[in-house]
Amino acid sequence: MATGKIKIRVTSKGQKIRRKFCARGFKYNSETGACVRMSASERAGKKLAIRKALRTKRADQAGKKRAVRKRLKALKRRRAMGLR
Repeated sequence: MATGKIKIRVTSKGQKIRRKFCARGFKYNSETGACVRMSASERAGKKLAIRKALRTKRADQAGKKRAVRKRLKALKRRRAMGLR
């Protein structure tokens, strides 16, 4: 079992969120607090879900401007908090 990397993310509202990232093929187990290996069926399902999400994201042209605005606002807050 490997330990993941903790990244601090700042939302567009200025809230700090700590998120744990695991290596590829691993997922975070909240009970043990460690990264555990995913089963083959889980990995295959996740791969399909990612492909589907990408297709949906490419199709959504209307929400792009708002998303860019929110991202820039969050980056500005990150800089103000000294995280970037």
